[in-house]
Amino acid sequence: MIALLSQRMESLFGMDERILEEVNIGLFLGDLCDRTLTLMGKRELNIIRDFDNDLFLFMDRDVLEKVCVGLLKNAIENTPDEGKIVLTAIKENGVIQIRFKDYGIGITSQNKGLIFGGFFHTQQTNLYSTKRPYEFGAGGTGSDLLRIKCFSKKYDFSVDFESTRCKYIPEDKDLCPGRISECKYVSGVSECHSSGESTFIIKFTEDEFQNKPQN
Repeated sequence: MIALLSQRMESLFGMDERILEEVNIGLFLGDLCDRTLTLMGKRELNIIRDFDNDLFLFMDRDVLEKVCVGLLKNAIENTPDEGKIVLTAIKENGVIQIRFKDYGIGITSQNKGLIFGGFFHTQQTNLYSTKRPYEFGAGGTGSDLLRIKCFSKKYDFSVDFESTRCKYIPEDKDLCPGRISECKYVSGVSECHSSGESTFIIKFTEDEFQNKPQN
């Protein structure tokens, strides 16, 4: 199924052979955050950066850009204003991990199996159809997540996620107001942060991505 979807995504988005180069992960992600802050407009979110020093990947920069932009954008669109997102880059047991953790609405249990299926969204269609990218609830059809999954299959890195749906809005039909101070269920930011969250994790093995390719 993923193979068929990957072929379709190649025709829609273009997935050419990779061009490997050395990427400093801290500098790369820092630049991504800086550019994203300008694209967010008036969104009020705290993007926390936590990057280990001296992390490098040998990877196609364009592919990495598409994946990280998509995951950070997804986190922003699912986090209410006054909330936070934590972007982490670490190395554990020889594997470099980039984690996008948002303290947003989370994913319902019935939808967790659909998250990478394409044409998935966390809110009703009429709620996001008129919204712009990076606005709260502007998750669209979920094609970004499908493309990321197809990239992972084609280029041999892994992408996983874990999520807890906000306990105050347990179903897709239940709505978040999009601003923590306007939520009738919580008394402050910390209470919101403890009610729901999602983390997407991309992993790069040492043999595949951390050793300079031989000419």
